[in-house]
Amino acid sequence: MRILFSLIWILPCFADVEFLLAVWRHGDRAPESLPYPNDPYNITFWPRGWNQLTNVGIEQSVKLGTFLRRRYKTSVLQKFDRKQVLIRSSDADRAIETAQSVVTSIFPPIGEQAWNTGKYRYWQPIPVRTNPKSDDMMLRPSKIHCPAYNRLIDEEKREIEEDVDWKYRRELDAISHYINHTVRYSNIKDVYNILLEHYNGLPFPDWILREVNGRPLLDTIVEIRRISRLQKFDSREKSKYMAGFLINNWIESLTDVANRKSSKKALLYSSHDGTLSSLLYGLNISNHQLVPYTACVMLELHTGNKIKIFLRNSTSEDPNDVHQLLIPGCSEECPLHVFRSLVADVRVKSQHELEKICSSSISKPTIFSSIILLLIFYLL
Repeated sequence: MRILFSLIWILPCFADVEFLLAVWRHGDRAPESLPYPNDPYNITFWPRGWNQLTNVGIEQSVKLGTFLRRRYKTSVLQKFDRKQVLIRSSDADRAIETAQSVVTSIFPPIGEQAWNTGKYRYWQPIPVRTNPKSDDMMLRPSKIHCPAYNRLIDEEKREIEEDVDWKYRRELDAISHYINHTVRYSNIKDVYNILLEHYNGLPFPDWILREVNGRPLLDTIVEIRRISRLQKFDSREKSKYMAGFLINNWIESLTDVANRKSSKKALLYSSHDGTLSSLLYGLNISNHQLVPYTACVMLELHTGNKIKIFLRNSTSEDPNDVHQLLIPGCSEECPLHVFRSLVADVRVKSQHELEKICSSSISKPTIFSSIILLLIFYLL
């Protein structure tokens, strides 16, 4: 009996989850275009089209849904109720299709929801909300016009680009030679798409595993891509531009639920790697790695207004295959009021506020320009 008690005590408990906020990256997609001019895997190898969700991505999305159902089926995701569960996606096709695949797996029709006893008996229609690409500050912030953010990124990029191109010059020259196309830091994203071909069963080119400086070229491509991608999100300042609106949405939603002003049980968001990276840096819990397809960040509100944050960064359906992320300054069970204070400086509470900070550093006058303006005013 004592052993049985101990086993029960260590089992994870999801039953006391009162509210769930989850955001995931879409599933595997096709390259945006041909990775390099003589790449043999042209559009005919991607039947759903460039930049679209692949069959691998659909399977990953279904597995994510199975994971979420298994983890929360006794608490906040017991069945679909539009008054309690909201699913929202960015306007990108791959994100919408991922959301559709995920929720189909989470919410098979139960009881009176069952409408078919044949081949559709495990499916029911579930609404997925979207915003236009040009106006989605929460799930597609990279499409928002933000000069201050762009200026910050561009200033850093010049130095980083020069350093990386010099450090990896031999590797980049070798890659350029093998594909007969110049590859540098600025366009590493293109050749990185070779990995997407591999994920979909297409053989690697022979040169990809050849070593330069004692390291396979594939590893170098991945590392340079990691540097170039995360450079856009790797600080609290950057994350305020890119994730501040999402963080504010989470804080407001948590507060409403805690104060019994909302009957929602779950907000589920389908998005992109940049959204997750920005969020993790904004919460000071990033592992400084690229976000894999269908990775999912889950913020759970437990009984007593205690918060726990978890990351699923695999394709496992095991509900326990997660990593708990601890926000600096907080415990494993972080009180909501403490969490709110820790992220106060990265919240963006409105479109007006985002527009204001996006333009704030564009027209700051220098001392020299101020003197010139004063002289002109005096002469006039």
